[in-house]
Amino acid sequence: MLGRRAAPKPPAPEPPAPAMAIDANIALVAIAVSLLVLNPVSFSPRLLFSAAGTVGAAFLGVTLGYETETLAALAVLLGLRALYRLYQIGLTLLATFPLQLTFPLVVDLLPRFAIKRVNFFNADGATPEVAKRRQDALEALQRGWQIKYKQCLDFGTQLKTLISDVRFTSGRCFPPFNGVVNEYLDPSMALASTDGPNVIDIDGNSALDISGSYGVNVCGYEAYKGFITEGWANAKDKGLYLGSLDKTTLENIQAIKKISMMDEVSFHMSGTEAVMAAVRPAGLNQ
Repeated sequence: MLGRRAAPKPPAPEPPAPAMAIDANIALVAIAVSLLVLNPVSFSPRLLFSAAGTVGAAFLGVTLGYETETLAALAVLLGLRALYRLYQIGLTLLATFPLQLTFPLVVDLLPRFAIKRVNFFNADGATPEVAKRRQDALEALQRGWQIKYKQCLDFGTQLKTLISDVRFTSGRCFPPFNGVVNEYLDPSMALASTDGPNVIDIDGNSALDISGSYGVNVCGYEAYKGFITEGWANAKDKGLYLGSLDKTTLENIQAIKKISMMDEVSFHMSGTEAVMAAVRPAGLNQ
């Protein structure tokens, strides 16, 4: 009697492919968030360039049949850069005065207004008689300035068209009153010479300098005139030079060593250092 042949065993199932740590949808979300962290400015050229590069790399991966793997790799690379950027932002926030962080949010909420001339002289509810006296006094002051500071006013008018700093510093009145005050008064002053603690403008008017050039004029005008004369006597035969050293440098080093009680001295141009420091925060916060 013939025996029955045993039924063939079913083929062994193929081992499951290893699952990706993140799927394509999660990778896309991670990529989008990372791009926004790296480029916080809305629709900046840098953001568009980064997005175009990411889309190009993803399209290449899809073409080669590695869609999920490519998206996962892009998500990891951009995510690491975004984490480092968040670390930098965190350091910046720790070094920033907390109230300053609210300025960009609050500045558009605060009402801005300027008092017109019709309401300028009675802004505090003064009677018409008092408002008229105020207007007459301000107009008299304006006429006096136009006579006393004629050349200075012409100088200031020309300068305001060329440099924004003068326009900014001229408006030092309380903001709502700035417009009208600037129509009547111009505090421009063109320096012609100094005499002791007094400054003399190009109209020949003398005034006591109570600020000392914002506090920088420590030794006084006459002392600095002597410094300039002595410095010119030492430098007039040399002209402008950089890199070479002279005896004045040695004298300065010895004086600074004596004052600081240090063994050595290193000179750094403050302007260069300031620009370098400004460039670094600008690069960090761009």
